[in-house]
Amino acid sequence: GPTGSGKTTLLRILAGLLPPTAGTVRFGGRPLEEADTAEVHARLGYVPQRPVTVSGTLADNLRLGSAHTDDELRRACRTAALDDYLDAAPDGLDTLVGERGSTLSGGQLQRLALARAVLRKPPVLLLDDITSAIDTTTERTLLARLRAWSGETAIVCATHRGGFLDAADRILTLAPAEAAAPDDTEERVTTGG
Repeated sequence: GPTGSGKTTLLRILAGLLPPTAGTVRFGGRPLEEADTAEVHARLGYVPQRPVTVSGTLADNLRLGSAHTDDELRRACRTAALDDYLDAAPDGLDTLVGERGSTLSGGQLQRLALARAVLRKPPVLLLDDITSAIDTTTERTLLARLRAWSGETAIVCATHRGGFLDAADRILTLAPAEAAAPDDTEERVTTGG
């Protein structure tokens, strides 16, 4: 859907970061707000448009306190199409990312956050426009690697980029305040604004 149609809001509701204004989000058959927070966190991965980084190295930002090995970090970076940056970085995984990721481009930040989510191997992965700051060649590489990695992981992606749309099993188009009848490949979801 277009900018402002509610894609980010919908993903934030699905991730449990915002309460729905109507209806109920269910997790394991019960309302999300009644679900165990640790269980929800373990089963859902969320990569926002503007990822958060911590002051430290690439490895610090990937691990966030977990005990993943360097090889696991490198594999996650490859899946997220961040391996080219990692290979070129003078200090590899020990490269400092700077305050708020200031040494990384927007696309590198998005792929760093994706690699972090990939490390967790969640059954459901919510991606909020993660290819908005990368070129189409990198997007194709990322998409191919993500599909190869995903296995049984359900991926819900908010995007308007062609690569992700072409690869989708199902497309929901958000549209402000107007609805159209769905066809066999697309459904239109109406938002209130």
